[in-house]
Amino acid sequence: MAIMVTNTWTPNSSGATPQLTENLRLSRDAMHTDGQQVDTLRLMPGGGGVPGEMALAMEFEDMAAYAKAVSAGVTPAVAEAQASMQYPNSAPVRATTWSEIPGLEIPYGDLPQGVVLTSYSKIAPGKAAEAIARVSKSKEIMTKLGGSIRVMVANLSNPAGIILYGMYHESAEAMAAFGDAMNGDADWQAHWADTSSFGVNEIIRQSGWEILD
Repeated sequence: MAIMVTNTWTPNSSGATPQLTENLRLSRDAMHTDGQQVDTLRLMPGGGGVPGEMALAMEFEDMAAYAKAVSAGVTPAVAEAQASMQYPNSAPVRATTWSEIPGLEIPYGDLPQGVVLTSYSKIAPGKAAEAIARVSKSKEIMTKLGGSIRVMVANLSNPAGIILYGMYHESAEAMAAFGDAMNGDADWQAHWADTSSFGVNEIIRQSGWEILD
């Protein structure tokens, strides 16, 4: 059951994005040197967030691997990269630890590495089982349509009780084609219109990200 840690930054000015991009790529590459799976993400135009918003997504095999990394602290490669960075005029705004929901796992290597659309939903008190059933059904339908879907629940987040639903695509063009397939699928339309979801989980944010080379 994989663990993912996301750290998100927003630029403080319109000219801050290039340096922020360089810094997060340096961080990613340093972590790759240490054998860690890390991606740098950038909000797509109109992507449902602050323009220029970026993130690092760090992957761990399981909670034990995550705990080992926490105990190890900053590695020499990452420390060297940090020392070389220029001030990006950007602010860290969110740090979240996610774990895959049992039964809904997908190997990270099977996820396309072009763009990812993310939906964040807040679970209503006492409705966790119903909320997980809802996202399980969503994943079932989208997988039938050829989608690559990752579903995770937050272990550490602000606010608490958040489900992350990620739809991975090879490219923006593949994302658009998949959207057309969903719009034409009767099962998805019925599921989306099902009013039984009211009071179970509320979508609080939807964003689109590019996964940078």
